Amino acid sequence: MLKGSLSMTSPRPLPDAGTVQDSQQTSPAHPTPSDINGATSPWTYASTVSLTIAAFTPLILFLHFFPLVTNLPIWDQWIMIEVWEAYYQGGDYLSLLLKPYNGHINTIPKFVFFGLGLLTDWNLRIEVVLSYVTALGTLVITLLMLRDTDRRLMILAAPFAAVVFSAGQYENFMSGWPFVQHLSQFSATLALFALTRPKPIRPPHIMVGAIATIVATYSWGTGFTAGIVCFLALVSRARFPKWITFSWFVGTCALFTSVFVNVGDGLGRPSIGAVFSFFTAMVGNLVSVVATPDLKVAQTAGVTLLVVLGAVVGVCLRKGMFEEVRRWGLFALMALAGDGMIAIGRTYSGIQQALVSHYITTGYPVVLTVLVLLVLLLIGPHREADPRPHVSPANLIAAAILILAATAQPWLVFSNHFPTQKRWSKICRDDMRKISSGTATDSEIIRSHEANVQMVRHGVKVLRRYRLAVFADIPGQYQGHYREQVPPTPTPGPEDLPSAAFKLHWKNLGFPTRVKAGAVVPTTLDVVNSSNHLWPTFENNDSKNGDAYKVRLSYRWLGAAHRLSDYNERRIDFESDVAPGAVVSLQFDIRVPRKAGRYKLQIDAVQDGVSWFEDRGAETLVLPVRVTER
Repeated sequence: MLKGSLSMTSPRPLPDAGTVQDSQQTSPAHPTPSDINGATSPWTYASTVSLTIAAFTPLILFLHFFPLVTNLPIWDQWIMIEVWEAYYQGGDYLSLLLKPYNGHINTIPKFVFFGLGLLTDWNLRIEVVLSYVTALGTLVITLLMLRDTDRRLMILAAPFAAVVFSAGQYENFMSGWPFVQHLSQFSATLALFALTRPKPIRPPHIMVGAIATIVATYSWGTGFTAGIVCFLALVSRARFPKWITFSWFVGTCALFTSVFVNVGDGLGRPSIGAVFSFFTAMVGNLVSVVATPDLKVAQTAGVTLLVVLGAVVGVCLRKGMFEEVRRWGLFALMALAGDGMIAIGRTYSGIQQALVSHYITTGYPVVLTVLVLLVLLLIGPHREADPRPHVSPANLIAAAILILAATAQPWLVFSNHFPTQKRWSKICRDDMRKISSGTATDSEIIRSHEANVQMVRHGVKVLRRYRLAVFADIPGQYQGHYREQVPPTPTPGPEDLPSAAFKLHWKNLGFPTRVKAGAVVPTTLDVVNSSNHLWPTFENNDSKNGDAYKVRLSYRWLGAAHRLSDYNERRIDFESDVAPGAVVSLQFDIRVPRKAGRYKLQIDAVQDGVSWFEDRGAETLVLPVRVTER
């Protein structure tokens, strides 16, 4: 009886039976600040802390990345080549890790532990297990958060959770310290959980949230995102009537996100920060690739659009239309539209490039999110008269499916084969500028499409091989962060060697079986081309492909049970093309691991961008070596 007399649009708790009539007559047309769940005003502990996070983190980022320019070098994983070379040569690698535009400051602990000799025999599978544990913790906390809120916030949080959880399998495996990265993402989610709980926020929750956020800032993408997501969650949960303040804060957060995620040479980053800065940064990128190559102008336009949109939403809230906004999932649609903009905008070359680019995989969570949204809309009416937030088991199952299914997405853009990936990246960088300004030729457009398609193909191969190898201890499958077993396969062409060309013999290896730790040992080796095909080096002619398609050698050190100890993926070049049956004598240096122990030195050949000889059935040269302190 009581339920039948209630207004279905009222979000307020059920009044006492004797005051139902009065409640219906005096209740305001729209929610007031006192209607915020578990709080008495918009400026609760949670809102203050989350907004402080959103303001403080960009300041730290600004100090680290200043000065901001539009023509940055290719950083991210490429700078790690210089870092590892400096480390192996005994140089100042710490300054490289701390230099501006380096996204790998979270690798410092591993380098410190290497320097102390603590991680020489570090088992990579321990790192993987720890990463999965933290990723699972992230998933559990996210589901708990979703259980305590409503289905609209779940839609907002689901893409964020999907990307965070996928990081448990992918992000920064090649940067040298993945567990720290995953711990940062776990902490970001914990901060979000602690600061947006539906019950009254108490000082212990503030302390947990603050500490977790500090840890989260160790990974700049997730740490920054924690502040923005906390703010958006509070706004979506609360009845926030001050639309000017609302639009100003959203615009400011999005401005910082756009600047710190998208500044650069137009390549951008498919980072967690980018994924959840839902529309501003992506509008900026889309405008930049369609209208102008000047990214700063595009960002300004994108931020302007965001503020306008925020103002429109704010007007709706001010006029008491918050429940209508929530009911139709406007915030969810913003997030979905933002993910779609990522899929298109981050291709930095317009819709045509998006159709074939590897960055289109960023749209994978979008498709799943749309499906979950449809499922939620079909799960029956939301019990708005119920004072308790309600999420049914079906909602949680749908969210879990979304999050778990999206974990394969980042692998499609994974590649740590440095020479080939660096070549493709340079092609993309140069060609994209021309494409965005409308001066690119057809061949340049086709070449950029080819580069991205090959990255997708390679990512699928890596995903399939990696998951089996890392736990099954399969020799020659996964040997560490910097060992790329299946280089990206370019579109078959005249420069690809046929399978019959991957045949060789080794002779006269001049390397001792007992060496001093950390030594650089001059080495001699004879290599026989036992195939009927020429091995190209392109030293005698101009190759358009840089280092791709060259046949070269490389070596690595293996510890017990084929686990990586140290790995130095330096290429050893032939002076000229190697004819069928030819015997080539090489002289090169090999750096010995820094910690004493029993190792295996393994030498293999590779046609860059095509395949390792070992993967085509050729024999590798393996030499047991004892490394001593003296």
